[in-house]
Amino acid sequence: MQAQDEERRRLALELHDRAGQLLIALKWKLGPLAEEIRQQCPNLSALAQDTLLLADELSNELRTVSHLLHPPVVGEGGLSPALRSYTEGLESAAASL
Repeated sequence: MQAQDEERRRLALELHDRAGQLLIALKWKLGPLAEEIRQQCPNLSALAQDTLLLADELSNELRTVSHLLHPPVVGEGGLSPALRSYTEGLESAAASL
């Protein structure tokens, strides 16, 4: 169990730190490019904006997967507080539906 937890933690950090940083750099490059496309080629503007939205969605998905692989609260307080926090979050989400 400890080896599995360590592997999940390593994967979560790798996703967050490496892939997440690369995705942020991609979004920084896409932003000015999308603006230039909007000004120079209005017919491609929607495609550029859709690309930025997809990058945002991918960023959110990476963050979610990273968090689910190894929630930060597990490392901070242990499994019991992590489970409590997780169930409280589920209850809150269910109540808002």
